[in-house]
Amino acid sequence: MVWLSILTFLIPAVAGFFVFHMFSPDDTIGQLFYASLFASHSVGIVFPIIKELKVIKTRFGVAILASTVITDIASLILLAICVQLVRHQSPVQIFETISLFDHIDLTHLGVFFYPLFMGVVLIFITMVLWFVPVIGRSIFRGMHPGDDSRVTFFLITVLGVVLVGEIFGVSIIVGAFIAGMALSSLQVFHDNDKLFHKKIEEIGYGFFVPFMFLSIGMKTDVTVLFGANENIYIILWTIVGLLGSKIFSGWMAMRFSGFSNRKGIFDGLMTLPQLSATIAEAAVGLSLNIIPAKFFNAIIILSILTTIPVPIIIKVFILKAKVRFDNIEDNLELDIEEKTLDEELL
Repeated sequence: MVWLSILTFLIPAVAGFFVFHMFSPDDTIGQLFYASLFASHSVGIVFPIIKELKVIKTRFGVAILASTVITDIASLILLAICVQLVRHQSPVQIFETISLFDHIDLTHLGVFFYPLFMGVVLIFITMVLWFVPVIGRSIFRGMHPGDDSRVTFFLITVLGVVLVGEIFGVSIIVGAFIAGMALSSLQVFHDNDKLFHKKIEEIGYGFFVPFMFLSIGMKTDVTVLFGANENIYIILWTIVGLLGSKIFSGWMAMRFSGFSNRKGIFDGLMTLPQLSATIAEAAVGLSLNIIPAKFFNAIIILSILTTIPVPIIIKVFILKAKVRFDNIEDNLELDIEEKTLDEELL
């Protein structure tokens, strides 16, 4: 899991950094921001695939899910750093926020800004992941399963975490993601409570998600496909850079973890889809002028090309390659004696 988290974050991040550097060599913040986009994964696509394959409880499934969450957190922290830096680089303060870091002169901190801000973000994440489940378990224990107050608590918690995150300079996306992780640990999300799940899905998929994608769609200019050659090159290098770095990093990490070549490639394919988190990050970058529109359009096209066909390709790959997940290398509960017995039988 350690190798998987490090390599699947570092290699794509480096690829994203250099892809942006090819076209904007003097924009360091933009390069770091593009690195965070390349490093992010899509938990919303990875988890359903693993669940459908029934490998959640295997060593392979646990490694992929854990590394996906860790990599997403790391990429979001890098995003938060980029947002904070671009706010202080603006010659005119156009960002009226409640962030404490917006009122600090970074020239007094120098290189200490990065460890200080990362420390604040890590403390924020740790406190949310510990505090929200504790409060949530206490509150849900006294509520009836059909009580609408549970949904109210869910919304207040998300908004509260986002608000506190904004105070400490953590962007809205990071705060919302961490709030979701904290709330998902509550038992109510694991019980067979279809009514509660339905209410949450209605709020998300019926209201917030459509508006988010509507807003992003209105900002996307598909005419770049027929525009200047540079726009085409940005799209091509973005696609090639992400595909190559994701597949290579997944394969290398799984090989270091003792898995086969096929499962390494399979893991690399699973990290390809770039959906909600990546698109939301790109929208933030565009709104803050961290990345220009041509890079934003490249990310949107990349998201479309990786989200729609990749899950299908993964399933076809498993069937054609006859990949199995009941081997010794995938079993979490197999002890040394059972391994020895299997080796003798073989």
